[in-house]
Amino acid sequence: MIFLSVYLKLNQIVFSVKFKEVPNEKLILVLQNQQGQTVRQINVKQTGSLRISMLTQNLTSGVYLLTIQGKKVFPVKKVIIETEP
Repeated sequence: MIFLSVYLKLNQIVFSVKFKEVPNEKLILVLQNQQGQTVRQINVKQTGSLRISMLTQNLTSGVYLLTIQGKKVFPVKKVIIETEP
């Protein structure tokens, strides 16, 4: 099981991920735009707690989908990014 919280902090998305019962599984965190294009991707192989930052400075304002790909099915998270004018 994975517990995931997502928040924005100064041009970056910060993920706080807590892995439980995921034994050294390789996971891929993928951020996609509304057209389904991958705009950021991070490979992770770790159990326990993990904090990940993903830069958003070159992304346009809008709704993005964060998916975690692995052997198990994980819920998709919606991320709203608002850039300053």
